[in-house]
Amino acid sequence: MTSLLQSLGDHVSGLDEAAFDRLLDARPDVCAALGLDEAEGATEVSVSAAASALSDVDGAFFALARLPLPHVYVVAVLVAGRESVRVDGRRAPRVRESPQAEWAQVAADFGMLFAVAHYADLAEVRAGLCGTDGSRGQVVDQILAELVDLALVWPEQGRLRLHDALAGSFNVDAVLDGFDAGAVLAGPPAVETVAYQGLDPADSARACALAALEEAERLLAVVAAEPVALLKAGGVGAREMNRLGKVARIDAARVRLWLYLGEAAGLIGAGEGEVMATALYDEWSAAEPPQRFLILVNGWLGMDAFPLAAGLGGGRVPAPLADAAFLGPASMVRPAVLAVLRAAPVGRTPAAKSLEAGAAWNLPLMLGFGEAGSAVACSCGEVHDEFDDEPWIDPAFAVAQVLAEAEVLGVVVAGALAPWFRFDVADLASGDVGEDAIAPIVEALGSVLPPAVSEVRLQGDLTAVASGLPNAALAALLDGCARRESSGAAAVWRFSDASIRAFLDGGGDAEGLLSRLKGCSVTGTLPQVLEYLVKDAARVHGLVDVIAATVVLVAADERLASEIEANRALGSLALRRVAPTVLVSAAGPVAALDALRFAGYAPSAHQADGAVMVTRAVGQRLRVDAG
Repeated sequence: MTSLLQSLGDHVSGLDEAAFDRLLDARPDVCAALGLDEAEGATEVSVSAAASALSDVDGAFFALARLPLPHVYVVAVLVAGRESVRVDGRRAPRVRESPQAEWAQVAADFGMLFAVAHYADLAEVRAGLCGTDGSRGQVVDQILAELVDLALVWPEQGRLRLHDALAGSFNVDAVLDGFDAGAVLAGPPAVETVAYQGLDPADSARACALAALEEAERLLAVVAAEPVALLKAGGVGAREMNRLGKVARIDAARVRLWLYLGEAAGLIGAGEGEVMATALYDEWSAAEPPQRFLILVNGWLGMDAFPLAAGLGGGRVPAPLADAAFLGPASMVRPAVLAVLRAAPVGRTPAAKSLEAGAAWNLPLMLGFGEAGSAVACSCGEVHDEFDDEPWIDPAFAVAQVLAEAEVLGVVVAGALAPWFRFDVADLASGDVGEDAIAPIVEALGSVLPPAVSEVRLQGDLTAVASGLPNAALAALLDGCARRESSGAAAVWRFSDASIRAFLDGGGDAEGLLSRLKGCSVTGTLPQVLEYLVKDAARVHGLVDVIAATVVLVAADERLASEIEANRALGSLALRRVAPTVLVSAAGPVAALDALRFAGYAPSAHQADGAVMVTRAVGQRLRVDAG
């Protein structure tokens, strides 16, 4: 009997380049295991390495878990062994006989998933699934071809070899008894809809998208300016969450959402015990709004968490970005729900139950089927320990979370898909969309999110008004010298003495600020009151200078101070002259005294209160108790 590794190796070695590329496209987990990127091809992979990656049980199951009901049903038929398949409402002849079926179950029970090979006769499987309806043949052939592309099944010696992981992945008997092949292969259930109830969907989507992008920018800018400390146990603590919400002026739930989404989009990441912005963040913040928003949406589709959930089991909500807060199937659920929303006609909203049923049809191993949920519930507790005691996610819960997140982003408006988002997100979520496919998406977003503005209207009431989303340079300038009062399609900043002083405290100068403000003014001029404010703040700024120093050197006269400053033997002190006879250094008093004495000076030493500093060593004595 051929081992799984050997069988997969033979299968991989027989693939042409196009077939191998399809395999890698269908199995991102294999690409990750092999360390491949998009620039590398089949020539970079050895047969043994590919076979080893494909034999991974967890990877094979999660490839199966992403499939819709027809594919799961066909897999159930292949795994069924001595079971027959229901066709046209009646039991059809047995698909195959397998004397090894009983041993296969024993092997699965004991975790010996590589002990017994599973085979199926392709002609019998096809005949059993198609029954008397020849039109189903094309559907069955397409499903089988996709299963081969996933390396869940492959041809071997005239039969189909099944991946060992399929034997214990779900309750095969319940699938075959709970569903009818004719109904399953006919396509997804019809989506029941109701008339759209809400404001103009295009206007509502535009407002939500603008608000979401601006809000995400504010939160991520705070993280970029000052890293966020992580708890020792992992995740962002309540104190840091409160700080982020206060500085960015965002409520706690939205802070959670943008932290997760920023991490999923690669704009922020954890390292060295804190969360900080990545190099991609700088590129992202400089891009136009449509590109920025598309990166956020792509991150949202791949986000392995439901940030707005109050807790999966009603328990305590994990700290944001903690390991316990991530739920891998969340990234599978969003495309499944969005596909049902896209199937609804424009101007119609899917009914809640129909939306849940459609999502469960698209992702049965993760969402179940209500009363028939046990039919497709995963029985591999070892593989799915992340689900705690529940083998699947409640469809109502999953749909509610996706809709709540999508409403924030403007992807969904009043329960219906936004006009600009009516495209297949499956490739976008997997990162397989090329430039040609992205271009129309960006174009659609361009009608929702206008280009960023680089100019503002500076007004006599000391406000600056941007008639759109500001670009990164403009936002950085105004956020640094004024306080933002409102955001969205028309952002407003207000200048004040305190805001100008904060700009000067950051190392800026008044003339440079006035020049930059004039350059971004719509009129090319500045209100006189703003010029006066900046110049008055600069006039009094720095009249009192606070200098950080560990030691202060006071010379007897200016000539001696100049000599000490120029003495190369004192270079280690990094002296800075702040007055004719006063120099400061970051070195400690003892280091300064030693350096001065080595250079030939005879310094005295005093405490900050003027008392003499004693620097000679005092002898140590052993203390003996009397008596």
